[in-house]
Amino acid sequence: MAQTSYSLAASQACAGMEGPDAHGKQKKLSKVCGEDIPFGRLLELSSDEAVLPQGAELGRLIGASAYKAAMEPEEDTGYLDGEYANIVRRGQIWVKYTGTAPTAMSVPNISHNSDDDIENPAVAPEDRGTVTGDETSTDPGEEVSAAPNGVFCLAVDTTLELALIELNLPG
Repeated sequence: MAQTSYSLAASQACAGMEGPDAHGKQKKLSKVCGEDIPFGRLLELSSDEAVLPQGAELGRLIGASAYKAAMEPEEDTGYLDGEYANIVRRGQIWVKYTGTAPTAMSVPNISHNSDDDIENPAVAPEDRGTVTGDETSTDPGEEVSAAPNGVFCLAVDTTLELALIELNLPG
């Protein structure tokens, strides 16, 4: 059967997809994953491997995990431990978002929970590497820090739980 209709509307975004002004402007790198990494998460470098931020302090960010069209963009899938991840260092990218909406063009906060305490419902280790509207915190298991220079929040869609960020990280 032939296609009988089409839409000029933009596709719905998913975590890790390029932003609207990203075409040809992004700078990417590939790194081996040190753990399973969902699409659209901010990453840091640990022993020359890409990992989700975790611990009392936010480490040096290397970028955000980019969506890979050959893989299904489901909530908990993405790059597996040991695979090479495409990481956006410069340009616009949609990332996973939690919390309340921040002001556009603001420096977002980033979750880097250190505790996998499943008995404490306030602890959400699955939110590691997400942009969040939550206030900064150093409480164990609820760590949230302001993003470093070079990370800006352009827009937030709390329904889709996505934020459009602009990255301009050194290197």
